[in-house]
Amino acid sequence: MSIQAMKKRFVGRFGKWILYGLAFIFLVTLPFMFSGSGGGPLVGGNQPGEGEGRGASDPVAKINGQTLTRAQFDRSYQQNLGQVQAIYAQVGGAIGVERLWTFRLEAMDQAINDALIRAEAKAKGVRVEKREIGKKIEDNVKQTVEMLKLQSKGQDPERIYAQIVSGKDGVRREKMSERKFRRWVNDVLWAEDRGRLEMEILTEKVKAAVAPQPPISEQELLASYESITPREILISLHPRGKPERSEEQARERAEELLAKVRGGADFAALARQESDDEDAKMTGGVRDSMMVRNMDPEWTKAVAPLKVGEVSQPIKTPYAYLIVKVEKRERQVPPDFEKNKPDELRSLASQRQNRVWEQYMKDLRARAKIEILDPEMKGYATLREGKVEEGLALLKQAVENPEKLGPAGAASANFQLATYLASRNQWQEAVEAYTAADDYLQRQSAVLPGARVQTLMGMGRSYENLNRIYKEQGKAKEAQTALEESLSWYQVASEQTNIPSYHEQLQAIYRGLGQTELVKQEQQWLDDYRKAEAEKAKAYEEQQRMMEKEAGRSQRPIGPAPTPAPPPSPAPLPSPP
Repeated sequence: MSIQAMKKRFVGRFGKWILYGLAFIFLVTLPFMFSGSGGGPLVGGNQPGEGEGRGASDPVAKINGQTLTRAQFDRSYQQNLGQVQAIYAQVGGAIGVERLWTFRLEAMDQAINDALIRAEAKAKGVRVEKREIGKKIEDNVKQTVEMLKLQSKGQDPERIYAQIVSGKDGVRREKMSERKFRRWVNDVLWAEDRGRLEMEILTEKVKAAVAPQPPISEQELLASYESITPREILISLHPRGKPERSEEQARERAEELLAKVRGGADFAALARQESDDEDAKMTGGVRDSMMVRNMDPEWTKAVAPLKVGEVSQPIKTPYAYLIVKVEKRERQVPPDFEKNKPDELRSLASQRQNRVWEQYMKDLRARAKIEILDPEMKGYATLREGKVEEGLALLKQAVENPEKLGPAGAASANFQLATYLASRNQWQEAVEAYTAADDYLQRQSAVLPGARVQTLMGMGRSYENLNRIYKEQGKAKEAQTALEESLSWYQVASEQTNIPSYHEQLQAIYRGLGQTELVKQEQQWLDDYRKAEAEKAKAYEEQQRMMEKEAGRSQRPIGPAPTPAPPPSPAPLPSPP
């Protein structure tokens, strides 16, 4: 979806002030403004199961004997979803229900990490002072105002400040002074975001204590501009179409192949024949060149010292062993190296510090005793491991107490159950689960716009299959009712989405069902969409021509208006056997 289409939808639902709020969210990362549960400036009070509602004190997990409560997890989820919502909004995307399970699992991971960091801080005597939080809030207020001014050039900023604040409290204002707006942002951050900001400061202080920035020499900086073109043989623990290997079996196989290379075998030919990487059959294992500074630390340790033509020892990764041959090395130092050297030295030092910190956190988690108690979270984690039946049983248990889950959790768990039931052709049960998911999503319509499309399509598809089954059974009345239900839900889905691919899919469905008028409606939508996109592209080109004319020189190549790509979709849950 284009940025303009996203803006049109948001203006229609929330009003013009939300467009300015997006800049506010994105810069300051105020997750509560788009939180999945309310409780922030735009939404209102918390709902049961999210924040301080029913079941807030229930244990969700135990980390080294310390309890992580439902309320703590919900706050982590709200923050995680809010940050992702801001990014999706900036590129014109919307989070669908099919993605919620990944964000909830990530929120659990973050909540666990936060608990581990707090324990480390306590052990090391690291504390956060109130003045430090105040300084961070002060910086955020300043940056927010600067960003709003930048994004509202040619408009009255005092009107924009008033629109944002009115969106919070519902009190109509024409204008608000910058001084009052700054005070408002400051108060909101203290009241509703203090915990997150305090955690950010605490994390940075622990990070500085356990992973101080290393000194970087100019020679190390120059070496980081080297790029390496590798050729790889991959020995997977889970090779496609072959029996699975244990880690020991994979290492032994890698050592066998390395011995052949050392004995004079052609590396490229061996990669084509033996690598478990499908692309290697065509490329001989050649990969794109990569800069040393961007390489994985373990990979760098094994490959960076190699000269052209040299081959590494087997390199262990979580899912495979690699044998790497260096095909090419070159150093590409940017022309403005001297000018930017101080910034580049700091950047490389920060990059290395982050790698040490990431490994520290991995080790911390590996040593920790972590027990997931919540059936929803445990169900997602189990499904991710490929244990379908066990995972679904846990989700069924979770949806028995939907008020504890809150609307987002209940919608997500029911949707995953529905997709599984549909995959097993259990269409009536799938309808019930899709309906439950959709009911909870409707409670979230203000904070998760566009999330319902997959549930609506699922209901339409389920009723469509029930129509077919009833026809086969000679139940004409039931078949007609199921068809009407199917068409009804498909039409609601059409109204809920501005994504062309859904409308193309619906058009094909209607065509298959012999619904000529609905086929025409979808074609009209697609024609209108394409016309609007062409007009925007034309307007953009004209704008560029005017800019060039005013400047007396080319500002940028003429072409269609750039459309930002939507954020990548997370990997789906494993398909059932």
